[in-house]
Amino acid sequence: MTKMQDCYRNVNLLDIYPTLIDLCKLPKKELDGNSFAPLLKNPTLKWTPAITTMDKGNHSVITEKWHYINREKNGVEELYDLENDPMEWTNLANKKTNELEALKKELRLYMPVNNADAVANDSKGDSDKEKVDGSNTPDLTLKSKRKLSELK
Repeated sequence: MTKMQDCYRNVNLLDIYPTLIDLCKLPKKELDGNSFAPLLKNPTLKWTPAITTMDKGNHSVITEKWHYINREKNGVEELYDLENDPMEWTNLANKKTNELEALKKELRLYMPVNNADAVANDSKGDSDKEKVDGSNTPDLTLKSKRKLSELK
């Protein structure tokens, strides 16, 4: 029997489905995420950072040591040393050292190259996000075709 080990690697929610497919030995599918099943066998494996996106062009890359955030829309960068600043109080992005510039360049390689347009809002228009066409008119093209009252 194998001794239990903690794993401190970061994974994405997109990785859960490919992992389940892998663990259940189901046929492989072309998916955005990656199986983290290898980490269950060896939690010390070198692993890729976790990527998150909030709105078009706003991405975050997080490793065990660093958290890099780039807000393309307003040109704001953030960089935090998670080992020495786990609460992310000190933004190091504007410190001009060769080491930090090289680190930001490396972390940017993980950022998405193509940014998708925003998803349409619900038909109620109660989202505080800007509508796809930039207006305040809700996009009704994604409205459900089913009558919820008829569902059993």
